[in-house]
Amino acid sequence: MVSTVGRRPKVPFWVVPVLVVLPLWAFIYIGTLRPAEPGSSSARGAEVYAAQCAACHGSQGEGAAAPAFDAGAVFQTWPSFEDHVEWVQLGGARWAELHGPTYGENATPVNGAAMPGFDGRLSERELVHVVLYERTVVAGTNPDPADDKHLRNVVAAMDNDPSMALEAAIHASADLPQSAP
Repeated sequence: MVSTVGRRPKVPFWVVPVLVVLPLWAFIYIGTLRPAEPGSSSARGAEVYAAQCAACHGSQGEGAAAPAFDAGAVFQTWPSFEDHVEWVQLGGARWAELHGPTYGENATPVNGAAMPGFDGRLSERELVHVVLYERTVVAGTNPDPADDKHLRNVVAAMDNDPSMALEAAIHASADLPQSAP
């Protein structure tokens, strides 16, 4: 037995630091995966996004069968959250009926209206929560702080009064100060 122990390959020198650092890295990584607080706007928006949007737009907004949201692409298409909400609400077919064959600031052709409408499938509160999630968590920092603040005020107004309609919340929150967050 003693002779086989001496001939056995030794552990490579680089394995020891890896084994020491790996648990530390795992601990830090797991800490970044904390879910949003239950009941928060971000959590509600994340739930709706995961259930209704991620299959086409990608779990992180990277795009799949539909346009990407990441790296600020959503702000190039929809500088105003109100138009973004309307697009999600109407979908491509109804948008084309009401607004013509293109959508967004960059006049992207609707082309067959692959975007489904969520009017009637999602409540107005769910619509604004998912748009808030897309514009803050998925897309990054809104280049227009006033638009960002206005959207957050709309969400807060609808959360404070669940019976408030979207249009009423948009008009009521427009009267609030639109300072940068």
